[in-house]
Amino acid sequence: MTFSGRFLLNMIHFAARQGASAADLLAVAGHTQEDLIEEKLRVEASVYNAVLEAALPSIALL
Repeated sequence: MTFSGRFLLNMIHFAARQGASAADLLAVAGHTQEDLIEEKLRVEASVYNAVLEAALPSIALL
């Protein structure tokens, strides 16, 4: 299963607004913002899951 790079970038932006480091999450993703905004870029589910797992400890849960 793959996800749109743009979708992952939106998730990274959301997590950053909640307290996570966007730079750290981009590093986990292995892509730059410019890469992820490209319409044709797809990322594997394992990359998406790794980014979410990295974001969870630092986001402010309500």
